[in-house]
Amino acid sequence: MTPEAWKVKADYWDVWSGIFGHSFFGVQADWAKENRVEYLVHLNHEEIYLNLSRGEDMVRNEGDFFRDERYVEVPGVDNLGQLTPSRVNAEDPTYQENNNFPKLASSTAHLFGHPKAWAEEGGGLGIDGKFQLDYQLVEGLTALQLSGALGRSGMGPASEPISVSPAFSQLAWYTNRAGYLMSIGVPAAQVALYHPVESMWLGDEDADRDTTKLGKQLLEHQIDFDYFDEQSLSSVATLEKAGFRNLSGQLYRAIIVPSSVVISRASLDRLRTFAASGGHVIFEGTEPATVVDKTFLHLDTAAPDLSFGLHEASGDLTPAVIAQLPKPDFALDSSSPAIKYNHRAYRDADLYFIFNESDAEQVRTATMAGHGQAQVWDMASGEIHPMHDAVVQGDAVKMPLTLAPYEAKAIVIGPLPAAVSTPSQPSPRASLSRTWTAIGWSRSTARP
Repeated sequence: MTPEAWKVKADYWDVWSGIFGHSFFGVQADWAKENRVEYLVHLNHEEIYLNLSRGEDMVRNEGDFFRDERYVEVPGVDNLGQLTPSRVNAEDPTYQENNNFPKLASSTAHLFGHPKAWAEEGGGLGIDGKFQLDYQLVEGLTALQLSGALGRSGMGPASEPISVSPAFSQLAWYTNRAGYLMSIGVPAAQVALYHPVESMWLGDEDADRDTTKLGKQLLEHQIDFDYFDEQSLSSVATLEKAGFRNLSGQLYRAIIVPSSVVISRASLDRLRTFAASGGHVIFEGTEPATVVDKTFLHLDTAAPDLSFGLHEASGDLTPAVIAQLPKPDFALDSSSPAIKYNHRAYRDADLYFIFNESDAEQVRTATMAGHGQAQVWDMASGEIHPMHDAVVQGDAVKMPLTLAPYEAKAIVIGPLPAAVSTPSQPSPRASLSRTWTAIGWSRSTARP
């Protein structure tokens, strides 16, 4: 298409995605709320936001994930088996497929004040199933639909007896406990990665590729983030001193803008105000050269003033960029790209869900922000075990961290519940009622 045709197409996607979000998903969300049922839904092609050669992608199917899922009580994604170890750990220098697409749903939940995020294929039995489960948990999904409950494929004759695998019961307990823990409190990522959908509407595939690349690099450096959409940047998030606060109460102190060809007037003004108040703005790769106000067809082609931000022409997460980001809440003593984490802040404690994506053991020393006793919460048994080798260092706790291949751990820093004993070995008869119910943490007790 000609540049003029792309502008018309962008105006079409802009108007159409707004109508789709309000008149389809919004109407169903209103109905669900009125009838006291929980509304969850996924879209199509979450892992491929824009790919002009394929003819099938998120932009052409739904316009904008964040507009469509904004009012959905439990935003979701469809996994379809993409998140296996072999695919997640395969290097793709073209960044055409975004393996971190579960963050589209969890970020939407965080941005618009929803406690849970969903995956239709949350995980299941076997190595691949458990990997998919933990991979999505560490990316912030909390309502995970498991597969493999039946002891047969479901394709046999109707007279064939149905049995439930004994392992599935334990997996379900694990999933319910992890999902509950990661649905309460407040999400704690301090970095926002702007999602430049307006550039994608203009056919800018580099905007999609660079967003995917930066997301991967951030997570490999143990820098958790949320995608930050145009709605939140231009109007929904509240501007505070040195921060943007979303509807979940979470505060972003740095905004990274990937390669983009355009930016909206409202977003540009808000970024400038954010920077003036002490927030950090980083422009990566190609900087926006035009500004959209009312329509893409009539873009302001005068180059915008972006002098208020840091400029990183390489488009990579360089040491100079990392130096501009907030003090990390989770840090390792040496590099380990395979280790990912997710941080939730409770009223009087902090939860860290940590996952080793690799098939090799990871042995590190970790420093995590928080006050109190470090403790491992065993999501399989329901037991809580104090970490006696953890050392308090000011407003953080330093501890040894060992993760077996594909292992996930939940570490809480806070007061040790009075009902918890301190056995040297996990009890084989541990139960949820004996340990976790004495704590009483809930969403209503989340600290601001």
